[in-house]
Amino acid sequence: LQESTPESLKNAREQLEGIIRIEPTAIDAHLTLINIAMRQREYETARNLAIRAIGSNSDNSSLLSARGRVELALENTQMATELAKLVLKKDPNDTEARDILIAAALKSKDHDLLQNALALIQSAISVNPTDETLHLSRTRVLVAMELSQVAISQLEAYCQTKEGSSS
Repeated sequence: LQESTPESLKNAREQLEGIIRIEPTAIDAHLTLINIAMRQREYETARNLAIRAIGSNSDNSSLLSARGRVELALENTQMATELAKLVLKKDPNDTEARDILIAAALKSKDHDLLQNALALIQSAISVNPTDETLHLSRTRVLVAMELSQVAISQLEAYCQTKEGSSS
């Protein structure tokens, strides 16, 4: 898929569908097909593709996360959250699932979900204290929780560290 013309995307989709008909457990083919539909903003199609893919590969974290991204695009934060939690139950360090849960929390502004997202971020920061993205995510969640002063003080504290000041 070097060129994303409507014709090339249509051809790619047809080829991927052919691969999936032959091998329903072809994870990469499913993921690529879902991503093409997402790129074309065909979210309902992407959801249906993800559901079909999960039907053939029920325990695959990548497919569950792909569906979670689709559900977020469709504004279905509750389903996106449930899918992210399924993945995180298997792998608490799955960054894609964590990001989906954080995005769902920020979209929904649900206090309990924001708390859950904050706990995930804090845990990830304890493992990887130099990850700027985690610190920014924590700031966004704290602001959404109306804890701007805490967000500012934690961001300032990070910026005063060796890692934070070299950014």
